[in-house]
Amino acid sequence: EQAGIKVTGEVKAGTAKGITLVRHTSAPLSALLPALGKASDNFYAEMIFKSLGGEVKGRPARSEAGARVVLDWLARVGALDQGMVIKNGSGLFDGNRVTAASLVQLLRASWRDPGVQPEFLTQLAVGGVDGTLQKRFRNQRSRRSVRAKTGTLDDTISLSGYVNYSLTLVQTEMSSSSSSRPKRQRMMRDSMGVSTVRRRRTSPDHFWLARDS
Repeated sequence: EQAGIKVTGEVKAGTAKGITLVRHTSAPLSALLPALGKASDNFYAEMIFKSLGGEVKGRPARSEAGARVVLDWLARVGALDQGMVIKNGSGLFDGNRVTAASLVQLLRASWRDPGVQPEFLTQLAVGGVDGTLQKRFRNQRSRRSVRAKTGTLDDTISLSGYVNYSLTLVQTEMSSSSSSRPKRQRMMRDSMGVSTVRRRRTSPDHFWLARDS
């Protein structure tokens, strides 16, 4: 009405038999992913997450359906550990429960799948070059050897991805809210089997650089 358009009759649910007045087709998924991976855009993450559910499980697109699609894929690639929980696509609240070992297997499976690898690598931030890693790993800028996704909550800082495009590595630092407990970090890598390293927190990028040789 503010725009001068008069509306008569009652508002009710429509049907699929109506005439399509406007249709909008989004850019392909490969063009949307950098906003998620490089820029860490939570809105993109949630919308892509819901779209997975709508495309595979049927519309309307819902987070619950997206979660089932993700869990099904993790199971197929051997990355579904006992107790894992997927509730949302962005990680804005701590409802998700994922193990470091499952992330390593996810990265390994994505690397080995020719239908996934090109777009998956392209959407990750490049250390010292762009996205959320633009100000980190600057000494590796010319080599472009670090591609990874950052993640941050109040008590957790994580970084998962690849070094030299072949080594799968996940690092997660956990900080305790209690000042009497030391802050720790964990790293898992598949170069010598999956191992876990715990030590006092120094630099969040220390272990990554140790493997970049």
